[in-house]
Amino acid sequence: MRGRDYLAINPKGYVPALELDDRRVLTEGPAIVQYLADQKPRIRTRAAERHFERYKLQEMLSYITSELHKS
Repeated sequence: MRGRDYLAINPKGYVPALELDDRRVLTEGPAIVQYLADQKPRIRTRAAERHFERYKLQEMLSYITSELHKS
């Protein structure tokens, strides 16, 4: 949406942020990626087919967030 104060959408003040149609907001990359993937349950990824693989995906996303984006 144009013209809105970004801090009203995401008080943390940084990207990424995803505002849903009902105005709920997700603000962390791993949460946004998993939310988007879950919106199309018919489109299965290898990670969605096996629970352990989904945990490995979470592991990788957490590593990217905590280690690669430190600086």
